Amino acid sequence: MGQTSILCFAMIVKTIVQSKIFLLPLLLIFSVACSERTETLRHEPKPTLQQKSAIVVLVGRNTVRRNDLWPALIELAGEEAIEDAIHHLLLTEELKKVSITVTSSDIENERNLLWGAAPSVDKIVFEEMLHAKGLGTFRQKRLLWRNAALRKLIASEVNVTPQAIARMYEIVYGPTFPAKIIVCTSLDESNDVYAKLNDGANFTTIAIKYSIDPSAPQGGVVNPISPADPIWPAPIREAITTLESNAFSNPIFIGDRWVIVLRSGEATPYVFAFEEVEKEIITLATLAQERFLMKEKLESLREQTTTNYFDKDLQRVLGSEF
Repeated sequence: MGQTSILCFAMIVKTIVQSKIFLLPLLLIFSVACSERTETLRHEPKPTLQQKSAIVVLVGRNTVRRNDLWPALIELAGEEAIEDAIHHLLLTEELKKVSITVTSSDIENERNLLWGAAPSVDKIVFEEMLHAKGLGTFRQKRLLWRNAALRKLIASEVNVTPQAIARMYEIVYGPTFPAKIIVCTSLDESNDVYAKLNDGANFTTIAIKYSIDPSAPQGGVVNPISPADPIWPAPIREAITTLESNAFSNPIFIGDRWVIVLRSGEATPYVFAFEEVEKEIITLATLAQERFLMKEKLESLREQTTTNYFDKDLQRVLGSEF
């Protein structure tokens, strides 16, 4: 007890002896005076302890903490992981706005669609393929939930027209044309290549030497081209149908590139009549439109929301200043 406290206490004792009348006021005075030190102590800043992240690995007597792994994990799959998290939050909010719930049956439907993407592949092998692409148990669940949410959000917009169904039939079961291509960066170069081909140069050899397309090492060989498949630009689809077998086109301007197309064989015939595969084709056309609308919906949600990144490692990997 400090000197002030001792004096206060002595005064109280003396007062008690002399008179009880003044006891209560003096007790109050004593309380105020003796609390000065207490209040001072109460307002002194307490020392803060440096919080450490959780231990995830013990190597002998040494520890590896989550923060030790964070920069490497961000570099490994940070962009994909943060995109998954952002999309999950955006869709959660959107579902609340429109009072839509994703059920377990919705998730199971998405799982069946995922497995159906490769029906000829064993499920164990397919699971290994997903893991190899970084889609483990957690990310698979997020993916299935995200697809289910998007599919329910765009359900009212799906309208599969007869034209879309007919186009899908042509893509899946219609004729395709075996083809090779040479892609050049300029008109002059494409004209030079075209002249060499006209002089009798081998298309495969020229493709390997001059083409900038990923197909160049294979001599320009690409997957057979369907005239109905929009993955190929319309001028190429038109050219492939008008060429004779083993004939090549003039240079075709596509974006900022020039393409020469060779029809390398006869077209494949129709595999099935439409009536035999109508149900399958309608399903495929519906799924294709859903995928398109789902992609548009997610992009729209991203555009409507401002995202700020604060983590320095994430900023570094994304390659932008925030």
